[in-house]
Amino acid sequence: MSELTGLDLTGTTLRERDDVGAGPHRLVGCDLSGADLRELDLGGWQFVGCTLDDARLHRVTADEASWTGGSARRAQFVDADLTSARFDDVDGSDARFTGSLTTGAVFEGCRLMGAGFARTRGLGTQFLRCNLYAADLTGVVLAGVPLTGLRLTEAVLRGADLHGSDLSGAELLHADLFDADLTGADLRGADLGELDLDGLRALRGAVITPAQACRLVEGLTGVTVVE
Repeated sequence: MSELTGLDLTGTTLRERDDVGAGPHRLVGCDLSGADLRELDLGGWQFVGCTLDDARLHRVTADEASWTGGSARRAQFVDADLTSARFDDVDGSDARFTGSLTTGAVFEGCRLMGAGFARTRGLGTQFLRCNLYAADLTGVVLAGVPLTGLRLTEAVLRGADLHGSDLSGAELLHADLFDADLTGADLRGADLGELDLDGLRALRGAVITPAQACRLVEGLTGVTVVE
């Protein structure tokens, strides 16, 4: 694997850059802001401390690729193959992953505020210690995987498959869980905020603590629960 360091690829069409050539490459500290990477084979590529803000990555094949540090704000990973890809400590705020294959992909320590994951496909996708404030996770399949330390405040999880997942300690204030499958999902220690009846129904099948149940009842009815 060749290493390319500090390249300015801003706004370029990567397939036309002879100095990059066929990969896989390890790109370190490169600026790919607004670059066109559409339909490229990025399998096994490594992006370390790179900037991909507004980059276009529609339909890329990026299986086992990795992004470490840097940013990909508003980047378009639309209909991409991200099988077993890794994103570590990346700022992907407002990025779009719509329709992508994310089997075995891992997002850890990432800033994904407002990011879009609707219609992603595949099993085993993991989000760990990520900020998903106001992210769109409509219909995602995250069953049976650890989803620890997540901020999901105001996130949209409509129709998501979360059965058997570990959401312990997550922030779910004002999250939209309408029609989500939470059967056996571990919400112990999660911040659920105050819920109305519809919000309470959305938690059907989830596992919570007695203390959480008391807080929900108190918030919903105004009664005080004592032992």
